[in-house]
Amino acid sequence: GLKRENTSDVIFPTLEGGDVLIHNFTVWHAVAPIERGTRYSFVLFYDMDNPAIQSDFDEGPYSDEEDDAIPVSFYHEIEDMEIDLAFVDENAEEGEEELIVMAERMPPFEHEEMDSYEGHRFLAMKSGTGEVVSEFEITHDRHLYTIQKRLVPRAVPLNDPKDEL
Repeated sequence: GLKRENTSDVIFPTLEGGDVLIHNFTVWHAVAPIERGTRYSFVLFYDMDNPAIQSDFDEGPYSDEEDDAIPVSFYHEIEDMEIDLAFVDENAEEGEEELIVMAERMPPFEHEEMDSYEGHRFLAMKSGTGEVVSEFEITHDRHLYTIQKRLVPRAVPLNDPKDEL
């Protein structure tokens, strides 16, 4: 086989055709160019639950964050109005609740589907008015939420778009 002089911290193990090299993920590694033939590589990752690397998977595409998501559907059955469906963000700054509109001008007899989480709150409001006609709190055992009129509507202040300028 081809011998290389070790002029750095890189180690060139002596491997023959068909040999396998197994190493821990913490080992910096590379391959040297081949002079002829075809190099085949078989890569296997294991021990993904290793606590030493768990923080690598707490965010991003490998996150478990979505595991607790609950698929929910809001069905609007008030035939004489359009609805604005808003998520109540209780984590807004200064301890105030912030409304995040998830569906605007939702027509009667339509579904709005999304993923949500246990305890999340939603308000269904008469479109453009801030008049709350239904309130919901998400639970694991329920996936369909029907928007119906409340007996006593309540109003919530809406942000005036002019305030945003």
